[in-house]
Amino acid sequence: MPSSRLAYLVRRHYDQLCTAAETAELLALLRRENVDAEMDGLLAELMEEHQPPAAMPAARMEVAWTGFRRKTRPAVLRKVWRWSAAAALLAGVVAGGWILARKPVAESQVMVADIAPAADKAVLTLADGSTVSLDSAGRMQLQEQDASIIQQGGLLEYAADAASGEIRYNTLRTPRGGTFRIQLPDGTKVWLNAASSLRYPTAFSNKLREVEMTGEAYFEVKTDAAAPFRVKLAAGAAVEVLGTHFNIAAYEDVRDMTATLTEGSVRVSQGARSVMLAPDEQAVISLEGDVPIRVLQNANTEQVLAWKNGLFHFDNVPFTDVMRQLSRWYDVDVEYRGAVPTRIFSGELQRGLSLQQILEIMKEMKIDVRLEEGRKLVVMP
Repeated sequence: MPSSRLAYLVRRHYDQLCTAAETAELLALLRRENVDAEMDGLLAELMEEHQPPAAMPAARMEVAWTGFRRKTRPAVLRKVWRWSAAAALLAGVVAGGWILARKPVAESQVMVADIAPAADKAVLTLADGSTVSLDSAGRMQLQEQDASIIQQGGLLEYAADAASGEIRYNTLRTPRGGTFRIQLPDGTKVWLNAASSLRYPTAFSNKLREVEMTGEAYFEVKTDAAAPFRVKLAAGAAVEVLGTHFNIAAYEDVRDMTATLTEGSVRVSQGARSVMLAPDEQAVISLEGDVPIRVLQNANTEQVLAWKNGLFHFDNVPFTDVMRQLSRWYDVDVEYRGAVPTRIFSGELQRGLSLQQILEIMKEMKIDVRLEEGRKLVVMP
């Protein structure tokens, strides 16, 4: 029978309720030499409790069991594989920590090869062209004309009255391996994903609030019926709202841009074409082909917003898209040697895992990905 503390922490993890301290404690427990039997028993209990698997994502359970397949009953494993054969990559802290604990990898090797996940960091470019580096430890206050700018860790806040005179612009850029949050002068909140940028005025006009972005961002727009909020994208595309919540993905290395609405309504335009979105709808903006905008109903908002909620969430995602996300999140380059894998992935993975933990999980699923030359992920045939 598993110890009460181990059982408590594992269940907390599967319910996504673990605090940072509890996660650290759980990983420490998983590295004990005598934990094998306890984990086998606990996971067997969880398997019995969560049938059918709708109550718990099958991906998390499957990969956890996969790490123990040499010590687990074959009949139970066959049941797991029937649940979700494509969930190769998708373990949480329990699976990742357990695999690292079980494998005889020298600590020095892990330290050399490991790369931490993305953290709060960005570069702020002021109107005069000067730059300020921002990170989670930063605390500062700036004044630019009538705008007050305050940084508190991973949050940048602007306070200003309506623009009077020349409008000055700032730009917030996150690198690969960085994220940041900003509260604009009107109170609109924006979450920037890795490798993204947002250009905005230090004070909005009374008639239109307009910003420009690349990469990916989630917006919670402050309602102002007199001044619509407009997000300009590449190639003349735009999203316009009065007050609502939505996500935009517009990375330059992805063919299509998407705007996904979670609350309110938005107008998405591309050239002469425009559409209105209702909640849970997604506009796919194409820069190629005869249809500039397609509307998808019942969009997978859980997958779209996973990055903001600290998760990778894959739903029939090609391997190349998975690697593209890892490249941005861990600030690594990806190189394919040989044929590009055609596998499809579904499930969840916590973004707080280190790159080494993810690579160990991939190895368990027979995916040969190696970290070479510091920050190059090489996919082997």
